[in-house]
Amino acid sequence: MAGVCADMLEACRMPTPPDPLSPSARPITSAWPLALLVGAACIAAVAWPALRNLDASGFGDWQQFHHWSEVARVAWLRHREAPLWNPYHCGGVPHYGNPQAQFLAATFWLSEGLFGSVLGHKLFMLLHYAAAFFGTLLFLRPRLGQLGALLAAIIWSCGGVLAWKGAGGHSALLCYGYLPLLLRFGERARHDRRHRVAVALLLTLVLLEGGFAAAPFMILAWLLHLASDIRQLRDLGDALRSALVALGLATLMSAVRWVPVLIVMLRHPRRVDAGARGSLADLLHALSAREPHAWDWGRPYVWAEYGAYVGWIALSLAALGLWYAAGDRRQRPALIGTLFFSALALGNVGSLAPWTLLHRLPVFDHMQVPSRMHVFVAFYLAWLAGLALFHLEHALRARLRARPRLSKRTRAAALTLLATVAVDICSNSQSIHADRWKGPGLGLTSQAAFYLRDEPDYKRRMASYPGLNLGTPRCYDPVPWSVSQDLWLGPLPQLRIEPKEAGQVLGEVRTANTLRAQVRLLKPARLVWNQNADPDWRFSSGRAAVDRGRLALDLPAGNHRIDASYRPADLPWSALTSLLGLVLGYLLFRRGRRVAVAHSARRGDAVQIWRPSQ
Repeated sequence: MAGVCADMLEACRMPTPPDPLSPSARPITSAWPLALLVGAACIAAVAWPALRNLDASGFGDWQQFHHWSEVARVAWLRHREAPLWNPYHCGGVPHYGNPQAQFLAATFWLSEGLFGSVLGHKLFMLLHYAAAFFGTLLFLRPRLGQLGALLAAIIWSCGGVLAWKGAGGHSALLCYGYLPLLLRFGERARHDRRHRVAVALLLTLVLLEGGFAAAPFMILAWLLHLASDIRQLRDLGDALRSALVALGLATLMSAVRWVPVLIVMLRHPRRVDAGARGSLADLLHALSAREPHAWDWGRPYVWAEYGAYVGWIALSLAALGLWYAAGDRRQRPALIGTLFFSALALGNVGSLAPWTLLHRLPVFDHMQVPSRMHVFVAFYLAWLAGLALFHLEHALRARLRARPRLSKRTRAAALTLLATVAVDICSNSQSIHADRWKGPGLGLTSQAAFYLRDEPDYKRRMASYPGLNLGTPRCYDPVPWSVSQDLWLGPLPQLRIEPKEAGQVLGEVRTANTLRAQVRLLKPARLVWNQNADPDWRFSSGRAAVDRGRLALDLPAGNHRIDASYRPADLPWSALTSLLGLVLGYLLFRRGRRVAVAHSARRGDAVQIWRPSQ
């Protein structure tokens, strides 16, 4: 045993890193099916508390995302309308421009759209865990070999940081799981136009899923990855060209999402607190503290915003991986990424701190909660831990080649270490999910007439409001909506004539995006609806007005049939811009394919499009 320990210490001093994909370096678990089976088992173990009762809704912000999902489902299933307006929340607010609405994403319709809000959100969460696992394997296998990439994938996809995004209801932040795919497509985009389109599509998906708080930092990580791999001036030109093309395409493709969000944020600007700060001790605690943990622990935000468990075993491996990364250009992005995002996670610790400097730039000046940078720190630490495992397993086998029995045990030891980390990671993440999927089920059973009501346990019941055809002036939302203080409560008519003696309401009907009414007016009067005003409401007649924050219409005397609809002014142009981006992306992809075919033909190779690099 002493000899084995001495050999391991000697292996740590190996100066020349091996090629992860050389036959002699290929780890024992080289088969993709086995790796994917391990990943499926780990993800199922982590998410088991959510899958145990498929009808139980989620904890915390899941009720908010269940609500937004129900808004979209009710609009389509009950009214056959696009979910542009949300009459069930905050007295009536835009849904099309809500930054965290997800109804435009394909992943929404593949999960919540098909299976309902509760089960659909669980599938949505599993989809992102799977994307994180598979993306990490795809991205890191050429660097770490199968065994190292498998360890990194388990730490990243099943670790505390993504577990908290799922268990805590941060649905719009689950898109962080796409980070490895973005880095893989991004580094290949320098030389392959098709991957520039892939980057643009992935960033568009992130925004369609509501990842406005995630996308800027994901782009920053990608650009940092490109910069850390530049060796000569030509590389710089390729990197800039690929980044500009991909970001330009993403801007066009996602216009239907970011344009309405920009309009909403300009109309309802929110106060951003950039003064939060942390410490290296807080970061280390977030990476090493097991569950359960105190929810309020004396910091600016609750524990879910900090928890990023990777465990002491993985941290020890990552510390060794830092040494290896310093001497290997291919692994240097992990070293740079760890240091940069660790510094960024400290927050506003001084005038020259990265977080403080970043807040002077557009887009980033609206970001807060620096502890969310723990996401990136956890990813790079997973990368470094996989690197250390690969080097240790390969180096020790090489040094014990003359001792076959010990060499075989080395492989078993490497697999045992991987299994130990997996059990440590998954058991902690299962504890995170344990008590957070016990909410009430939802349905589409509607009452006869829509009205507003207020109740103390609104946050626990808000997900059911769209299905019940109920609204509320209460507002639990990151957007500081302007809510009228003169909305009325209870099962009363939702349209009033002011002054009351000026006429009579003969009938009123509302759907998700429309208001219809028949009135008889004896003299000019004002119609007031029991909802917030918005400039994108259009009327068939009369003059639109705002009555103490409520939607109103001035009409002359006589009998009137009013048809009102919510039609965002930017929708036609935003949709056309997104369509233009998709067409340009398709043309660029086809051109890139022809270039790849021609290049393969010149080399005399068999043509294989989108073949993973070996």
